[in-house]
Amino acid sequence: MKMRSMGVRRVGRYLLVVLLAALLTTLYAGRRNLFGRYIEHRKQQEQVDAVRQQCEDLRKGIDSSRRRVENLGNDPLEIEAAIRRSKDLVREGEKIYRIEVGSGETAQGDAGKSGNVAP
Repeated sequence: MKMRSMGVRRVGRYLLVVLLAALLTTLYAGRRNLFGRYIEHRKQQEQVDAVRQQCEDLRKGIDSSRRRVENLGNDPLEIEAAIRRSKDLVREGEKIYRIEVGSGETAQGDAGKSGNVAP
């Protein structure tokens, strides 16, 4: 019978230590707001990941633009287009439409004005 009671005591002590450790851990986590900090950390980590992905996308765009710029000197169509833009040249039969907006006009132009304006 003594062996049995000693085993029960050991189990009881073990359970008491485990419960005390759990209680202290819970109190510590609550006081230090560990869960709130963890949530904030996760949000910040997601933002960092998003910015890293944006940087990677920008790097790919830069590489693509560099390749395109390097190929501009070798492509006769691109050379012709650049010359035509800079010299305002057109091919025979082409029509160029230029739209110029005055400094005081809006996108509506004079459509918003009415003929009957009170003095």
